[in-house]
Amino acid sequence: MSTIIFIIIWDIFVKHDDFMMMQTFYSISAFLVWTRILHLLRLFNPTAYMLRLAGGILFKMRYLLFFMIISMFAFGYTYSFLKADDDFGAIDGFVFMFDVLLGFYSPSDFSGLFPGILYVMVLFVNYFFIVTLIIAISVNGLSGDNEMDGN
Repeated sequence: MSTIIFIIIWDIFVKHDDFMMMQTFYSISAFLVWTRILHLLRLFNPTAYMLRLAGGILFKMRYLLFFMIISMFAFGYTYSFLKADDDFGAIDGFVFMFDVLLGFYSPSDFSGLFPGILYVMVLFVNYFFIVTLIIAISVNGLSGDNEMDGN
């Protein structure tokens, strides 16, 4: 249903000669198709259990995930001021901090005293959030909330 609504909006509001917009549309459409397949996997007992477990964990961890996203925006915005580049905005800083957490950065990006302190703070705070998430997932798996009773 969401794909049909998306196609109707596409036909009404978007020019068809814009290649970048078409590429974005196709990527969103593919994402919606795959999420629909995940939704259909709820029909089977083992996958229904796993999807329900994953949804429950994400629901319980919503505040921690929210704080992690806020901290990535805060550190990214701070880094955008330290970088002092007009083309490097807050969203670019968020994406950069996400890349830092994944390990895709150069040590020269944090050269200097204040960027070095920021780097240590980013790793400490966000890895603390990640370790807390892992502990929460482990505790949830060991608790009595995980019955295997299907739908």
